Amino acid sequence: MQGEEVLTACDAYNGRLLWEREIPGIPRKGLSADCGNIASDGESLFVAAGDRCLRLEAATGRTLEEYALPP
Repeated sequence: MQGEEVLTACDAYNGRLLWEREIPGIPRKGLSADCGNIASDGESLFVAAGDRCLRLEAATGRTLEEYALPP
């Protein structure tokens, strides 16, 4: 779940908090009109944050890689 510059992961079955991370550059503005800034491939979350994209481990929220976004 995305909040104002925070990302939270919860267990889909019981709602238990798995992890929470503050990530500057991921504001929760315009979500009703714009596309999202998070995607997943089953094992990783890809989060667009400002001028970079973070690849996070889905189970822990740990940063696995960081990519520079084109201008």
